[in-house]
Amino acid sequence: MSEPSTPPRDGVLGPGFVLSAVFFLAFLLLRLVLALWVHGMLETGFAVWAKTWWVGLRLDAVAALALSLPAALALWAIPSRLWRRRGFLLFLRGAYFLGLFLFLFTSTIEVAFFDEFNARFNYIAVDYLLFPTEVAGNIWQSYPVLWILAGVATVALGFFLLTYRRLERGLDQPRRFAAKGLAVHAALLLVLGAITPLSSMEVCQNRVQNEVAANGVLTFFRALWTNDLNYHAFYHTLDTDEAHRRVNALLAEPEGGPTSGGTPNPLERVLTEDGRLSRPNFVIMIEESLGANFTGVLGHHPENLTPAFDQLSRGGLLFTRFYATGSRTVRGLEAILCGFPPIPGVSILKRSKSENVFTIADIVKTHGYETLFLYGGRGIFDGMRPFMRNNGFNRFVEQKDFKAPVFTTAWGVSDEDIFHRGLEEFDQLHAAGRPFLAVVLSVSNHKPYEYPPGRIDLDPKRHRREHAVKYADWALGDFFDAARTRPFFKNTVFVIIGDHGARVYGADFIPIRSYEVPFLIYAPGLLKPGTVGTLACSMDVAPTLLGLTNWTFPSVFFGRDLFDVPPDRGYAMMQHDRDVGFLRGDRLAVYRPDKSANLYLFDRSSAHFNPAPPAPGDEDIVKDGAALFQTAYELYDQRRLRLKNGRR
Repeated sequence: MSEPSTPPRDGVLGPGFVLSAVFFLAFLLLRLVLALWVHGMLETGFAVWAKTWWVGLRLDAVAALALSLPAALALWAIPSRLWRRRGFLLFLRGAYFLGLFLFLFTSTIEVAFFDEFNARFNYIAVDYLLFPTEVAGNIWQSYPVLWILAGVATVALGFFLLTYRRLERGLDQPRRFAAKGLAVHAALLLVLGAITPLSSMEVCQNRVQNEVAANGVLTFFRALWTNDLNYHAFYHTLDTDEAHRRVNALLAEPEGGPTSGGTPNPLERVLTEDGRLSRPNFVIMIEESLGANFTGVLGHHPENLTPAFDQLSRGGLLFTRFYATGSRTVRGLEAILCGFPPIPGVSILKRSKSENVFTIADIVKTHGYETLFLYGGRGIFDGMRPFMRNNGFNRFVEQKDFKAPVFTTAWGVSDEDIFHRGLEEFDQLHAAGRPFLAVVLSVSNHKPYEYPPGRIDLDPKRHRREHAVKYADWALGDFFDAARTRPFFKNTVFVIIGDHGARVYGADFIPIRSYEVPFLIYAPGLLKPGTVGTLACSMDVAPTLLGLTNWTFPSVFFGRDLFDVPPDRGYAMMQHDRDVGFLRGDRLAVYRPDKSANLYLFDRSSAHFNPAPPAPGDEDIVKDGAALFQTAYELYDQRRLRLKNGRR
């Protein structure tokens, strides 16, 4: 029997278009939810909202067609004699419902992600996928997962009941008509994809508005594609010799001098520090998600969440205009320990050429120091253990090394467990007569915001961020109460620093207020207390610490000793998603992966950065920042982020 000459009326477009319509509607509803969720951060004009929806609907159409095409191809390939069997048809229905459920559950996760980062899925989401143990545990402990699953299942069932019969009717058509439908589907995807370049889909200068207009599926796959970008192909660059000249001029210090030559790194110089400390212990305490906005001493929070840190600040050296280089812990680690800028893409801890990277541990080991990294979570997370062990740290203590912790969350043992273990380690090293560098990375100030009961006057069952901040501060104070009674204390320089802010908020392309973190050097009897207002960032920590000594040593740090930087010559570098920024004074140069370099001026009345009117010195700001990022990328990519004589 010949095939009919016309397709069934209800199945003319085939199952691919039914699936596309379902995805498209879900994307539209998700954008509406996100717009309502953050409405206070968005623009109000009709024109910008018209463009938001115009751009968003185009992106949604591309994503819907792309997501549905593989399923449509698979359904087209199924022989009609097979899908007409009842058992196989039931299997298809079950698969369709499961697909709807997973898609809607992912959309729900995107809402939570947007709430945390004011962004669609980006490189952070890509990073998290690599470590499902921590992420799944965090979700389970942070949200009413069973209720959410029930709600998602209900919505998925509604979509299923409304669409499954139409989907099945689309299967019941001659294969030649189905093939034509697939051809139209693919052609639409190609045409829409060609006229909808992601790089030009921004609607205004408001970053959050642009994120609302975006599509999370497309931004996720873009993050996968751009996690390790070739800097020269996508970002603003200079002539290599000019870039090196500018970087060397920026890093020049009064006590510095060139090496004897033959170095693989054009930045290598020999520093002779004029500090008065000869063999102090160094303890760098990196506090998870401790943004400056939580600290009382920096004048940001009215709830007195950090009494211990505030008290320590009065006896230490507090840096009052200090920024993290990124929004993840690995960015903090590469900056604090390596003095390295945040090049676009992922941190060097997660890249493949990081087996011989210069760190502060390399320098102190040449002076006979023991080096130790203490972390409450799993060392495999974000590649921390292999990076530290390959780059100067003799020992790495992680979650499995804590035999009877007081309290454990999805991210690891509690801060008090970490700090108590630190006291034990420091006592042993002091008793052995070994000076030491110890890095202590906390975990408690992180979703699900769980901590042991009875430590602070706030209920841990409420799972509030502010409560976790106060517990982390309590653990810090508890540590120092005990440390002051130990013999190692009087010869130890402590650093307390936030790895990054608690969350990303703000409409600027690089919302730098989210990047402000506390940085305190605490060494009673060794350093006079005070404040330093020089603009700086996390990559200045290691050079500044070493500036307290009377050592002579080679360096390839990109950071600077802040004791030698004039107050008006400070700067900070930072990364947000695929953009990187260079802040000097009140002017911010932003470099984007379309080779653009745009300058913004801080408006103190609105607390936002607006496009900067031309001013003397603008060209130097743009070129200096570009030189730093470009040189950092080149030296890392060429495995030259090391000294002339190697590490050991």
